[in-house]
Amino acid sequence: MRTLPLMVFAISSVLLTGCTEKKDSKEAEKYEQTSPALEDTSKYSPDTVKNYEGRILEVYSLAGPYETTNEIGILLETDRGSIPIRLGPSNFVLSGPIRLTPGQPVKVKGSEQIDNGQIFVIARELQYQDYTLKLRDKKGNPLWTGWRKD
Repeated sequence: MRTLPLMVFAISSVLLTGCTEKKDSKEAEKYEQTSPALEDTSKYSPDTVKNYEGRILEVYSLAGPYETTNEIGILLETDRGSIPIRLGPSNFVLSGPIRLTPGQPVKVKGSEQIDNGQIFVIARELQYQDYTLKLRDKKGNPLWTGWRKD
């Protein structure tokens, strides 16, 4: 039975490869300190959906709205500058075959928001190579929540 905790630790470590809580990042720290929207994705608006393309500068973990959840975000370097992108809960984002790491070219479709003068995006989907991670439906409802009334 001693191997079970070790296996859980090893699996958790593998899943979080490339995803670290970066408190030393000036961009992420500035955004984290100034944006209450980090805990509220109800601001998603289909009217503000735009496409973004660039390279991941940073992958970071944020405290989620509940004690048991962390959310994953990326800082995306685009031709418009660095834009924080909110993805979703770590257990949902990290469940697929792709590990997000700095330097990867990605495409993001999401709702652009402005909070305290800062632009951020609540992602609907993220594309990397031949993979697409669907995060929300067209109305912005999270796909990780399971059952919902149409």
